[in-house]
Amino acid sequence: MNTFHYDYERNERKAVIEHIGEGKPILIMHDIDKGHPNGKECHVITDTGIVFIYNENSKKLITTLIARPAQIQRYYTMINEKAPAWLLTIAENHTALRYNQI
Repeated sequence: MNTFHYDYERNERKAVIEHIGEGKPILIMHDIDKGHPNGKECHVITDTGIVFIYNENSKKLITTLIARPAQIQRYYTMINEKAPAWLLTIAENHTALRYNQI
């Protein structure tokens, strides 16, 4: 189940993610509070550098991101770890290809 926003406004990004591959979850961050009226979020980072963002309460997929290296590192900083170099390289490659601007 997805939000209207994701189903109808992210078709180009979804196509790029399909090309990259969704990947397998490697880090799951619960209770991310962005101040949204619908509540907290759950962010799932995959081994292909994709971030899936879900509403924590409804479990609906809100959006996906093709992460930049700094975004990846911020998630790992939140758990007092350094992001894996191989994952940052993937994010750098996506950035060079401008995937994260879609």
